[in-house]
Amino acid sequence: MNGARIALLILAVLLGTNTLMAALANANLHGGFFEQVHVFMVLPWGRDILVQSLAGLACVGLLIFLFERTWLQGLLLCLPLLLLGHAWSAAWLALRLPKLAARLSRPDWPGA
Repeated sequence: MNGARIALLILAVLLGTNTLMAALANANLHGGFFEQVHVFMVLPWGRDILVQSLAGLACVGLLIFLFERTWLQGLLLCLPLLLLGHAWSAAWLALRLPKLAARLSRPDWPGA
């Protein structure tokens, strides 16, 4: 399998998993979705989880954007973070880990 097929397979699994989780969560909601978001945001731990998750996604998005070869490719690979969250960042890291490790292990100082 080449890299594109692996990436599509990972994307399909992630979308399927997120769809299943949304269907299971919908069965447990007591009221509408936006009412539950309001309840979540009223609680202090809810705001804390949201802030931490968004900060983590911003850091991973910056890493993806800076690591990719072109800015367009970096931007297109950052967009699924908004929908798939850290599942996408884990998939990206699994696919790019060998290249990332090779790039970080190169000495970049003169005479090093």
